[in-house]
Amino acid sequence: MQSPNDFKTRFNLKDPNASADLQALLESRIQEKGQHLDWALLCESLGLASLAAREFQLECRDNPQSPHAKYKIALLHREKGEVDKALSMLEQLLENHPWKVEWVKTAVEIFLDEGSNNRATELIEKAQSIGLPISELKKSASPDSPAQDSPDEVLPDLSPADSDCARFHSLFSGRENIHARQWAAKDGEAGYSPIEEPLTPAVIRNHLLGSVTVGVYPIRMDGTCTFFALDLDITKAAIEKASGKVDASKVLRAAIRSTVLLLAEKFFALGITPLLEDSGYKGRHLWFFLEQPETAETLHKLGQLLLSWLLPLLPDGLNLEFFPKQGSLKGKGLGNLIKLPLGIHRRTGRRAFLLNASGDVLQNPFGFLRTVRKLDRPAIIQLFDFLKSIPVVSPVPISVSVSSTSLVTSDQLPLTASPAPSMPIIPDWTENDFVLEPRISHLFARCPVLQSLKDKADSQRSLTYEEQLVLIHTLGHLDAGPLAVNFLLKKCFDVLPNKLMGDKLKGSPTACANIRKRIPHITRTVQCNCNFELTPDTYPTPALHLLSLPVIQDPSFADSDLPALTSRYFDSLANLEKLNHELSLLTNALIQKLLPLPLAKLQLPNGTISVLTNNGVLQLVFTPKNIIDSTP
Repeated sequence: MQSPNDFKTRFNLKDPNASADLQALLESRIQEKGQHLDWALLCESLGLASLAAREFQLECRDNPQSPHAKYKIALLHREKGEVDKALSMLEQLLENHPWKVEWVKTAVEIFLDEGSNNRATELIEKAQSIGLPISELKKSASPDSPAQDSPDEVLPDLSPADSDCARFHSLFSGRENIHARQWAAKDGEAGYSPIEEPLTPAVIRNHLLGSVTVGVYPIRMDGTCTFFALDLDITKAAIEKASGKVDASKVLRAAIRSTVLLLAEKFFALGITPLLEDSGYKGRHLWFFLEQPETAETLHKLGQLLLSWLLPLLPDGLNLEFFPKQGSLKGKGLGNLIKLPLGIHRRTGRRAFLLNASGDVLQNPFGFLRTVRKLDRPAIIQLFDFLKSIPVVSPVPISVSVSSTSLVTSDQLPLTASPAPSMPIIPDWTENDFVLEPRISHLFARCPVLQSLKDKADSQRSLTYEEQLVLIHTLGHLDAGPLAVNFLLKKCFDVLPNKLMGDKLKGSPTACANIRKRIPHITRTVQCNCNFELTPDTYPTPALHLLSLPVIQDPSFADSDLPALTSRYFDSLANLEKLNHELSLLTNALIQKLLPLPLAKLQLPNGTISVLTNNGVLQLVFTPKNIIDSTP
């Protein structure tokens, strides 16, 4: 018969079949008696929480008085938020077995979390009366006191190897020359002190072992970040309202648990896997790591879109924040910090556990961190595109209720209804208009700076703030300028919809000197030295190129000789053939788009375009508005 120790020596985390093999083995011996506790402890050490829970249950089946298995089951109930079940199991332990400090401490912590301070005090006094070390119980009975450096009591296998510290450091590094250390005073006050030293793997090790608790400033010295995060918290007002009320506390605990899973599911649906964390106090964190650094400005814009998308999903009493909170730093500012996971929260003494997709504690966090998926640039752009396509809606309050025996799950939270499918929209501006609109076409042909900005928007889908200003304050003064500018800005994944142009600008367009000052990285790479001979007394600006735009007149062929007319005629025929071919393709494509619509018809501002059948042939028909209005 294979023993747990035998299996552990062969277990390989990198083998995708290892967990399945262990599960199959345990399934085959469900009816057997013996060794279930050993198998449960093995599953727990490997981070297989569900298998461990079942083996603990089987141990209780075979040995109803097994205190070790009962205590483990109580902890599992607590992690799932099933506090009544956890307390019931602990009360059985304290009634039928000699009391242990560990059991009493856990029960006291649960009472305090539920706001039952009197019951916690009664339990402490009873423990004191039978001679248990009261000093240790006092530590757990004071949730606002600094946590003790006793990580082994919480997560015995949290002993990082050098490679674990290095990997953790590479994932969570922020500002290079400084980090922060959390502190908590006896009077309940807590905060962070900046430590003007780099964050190193050695500091990370102390953080993981519980000697210190570390926070980082996400924005690095070059203005970039290697991660972003969402911080889901219970609001201060909700905490004060629920203080001392067991049922209200349960609602908040259920809401925070179910809501973080709901948010995670939203990202899973997009192919993005956030790292979930219990912050150790009153909230949850969702971490996202980047394949390559992104500017804080870009991520800050992403955060605005994410919050607009997710805030309407939050129940009352919860709040969501995004890190980095700033798009740029001013002066000696560092920006807001965020506490790193897996450390001990100095105010509560609780570990900031990593969680799996079900919200359960990961017992093998370092193994999990080896599999973290990072977001590359295309994934970031795709996320921007998705978020910008979502209509902006006002936050919708969601009420959350919970019974004494079950938690609210993510599928019980109502979602914002999806908008009804809209009718196809005829674009105001297309790529062809950069050629067909004479003034815009002429400016891009004559000004290499403007053409470079368009090329960058086309290829990189990104323009800096200064580059956007140059486009706005040159093209934005033309009649069709705002349409052309917005077309290019919409291509830029990091330009938010509220930054698009409205009406045509008044006043004078920007000068060439200002352009060179704003975007020297562009102007010094092209021929930016135009000579405006027609207006020697006017300040140079790209708009002056419009003075050289020729007046378009109807062509006259009266003076052309026969060979020239013949050549021009056949050139025109060739062009007409190309146009007819393109028109045929456009007609067929438009028919296919119109057919699924009601009555195969689309209402336009100047009329109606529809599909009719003539002798079995589909035809595209346009009816002007004046004819529709005059129809009786």
